[in-house]
Amino acid sequence: MEFSRSVMDLTKERVSVRTYEEQIIDPEKLGKIENYLQKLNEGNTTKDRYLLFNMENFKDEDVKNIWKPNVIKGTRYCIIGISDKKEMSEISFGYDFEKIILYATELGLGTCWLGGAFNRDGLSKHLNLNGEEFVNIITPIGYEKDSFRFMPGAMNLAFRAKSRKPWKVLFHHNVPENPLSEEEAGDYKEPLEMVRQAPSGFNRQPWRILKENQKFHFFIGIRSSYGFLPHDLGKIEIGIAKCHFELTAKEKGLKGRWKALGDHEQSFSLPNKWKYYITWIDES
Repeated sequence: MEFSRSVMDLTKERVSVRTYEEQIIDPEKLGKIENYLQKLNEGNTTKDRYLLFNMENFKDEDVKNIWKPNVIKGTRYCIIGISDKKEMSEISFGYDFEKIILYATELGLGTCWLGGAFNRDGLSKHLNLNGEEFVNIITPIGYEKDSFRFMPGAMNLAFRAKSRKPWKVLFHHNVPENPLSEEEAGDYKEPLEMVRQAPSGFNRQPWRILKENQKFHFFIGIRSSYGFLPHDLGKIEIGIAKCHFELTAKEKGLKGRWKALGDHEQSFSLPNKWKYYITWIDES
């Protein structure tokens, strides 16, 4: 297993936290995060890298120049994802950064994906970036300030049941717009459900997955442009979906591999807004 706890449990617990306790994070937890990021960086085949950033010694105005108090409150810690301008690898980045989010959740820390609600220039001046690097995504980390979260997993799951798109919108069988039932998903019911529970930019849940025999084709079904972002948001979201799907499949003992199908290998006809990215081939 990737983590010591169930990925499904961590997914159900994770929420976007914007208000934190004003307290120092346990040094042991910070050390674990630094070790996790170091291993991730050492095994990375892309130019993406990740680092822990501590602003405990910053003046209040310097912190406010990185994120506004009405966006993030309380904490002075964040994890930064850095990418290369010329060799962006958004799918891999989204996959890795979501693993970081889940690891922080395992340590009992709150997180929040931030792609645009922070000052990149204000943060970058404190970092040693080369000429082609830029701050891609960050997440604050810290202890959530909310005394009502006494049953975080159960309460959060109940809330998401109302806020998440239903299966019939996200998952399809053999042809687009033909809903895939939970029964037809078989052993992949849980991996698909964890994709449905995954975070996405602006909570738009753009994923569409088409089951075709033993293949699961991944698409973005919402084509929206966010010109103020320095990355392709759809590709990052595919990376997040891959992370939840693959880690849950492995947790259940399912085997498979990823393959980006060429045009000649694609037997499906797509709606206008759908864009194909990658396929999971079940080999269980």
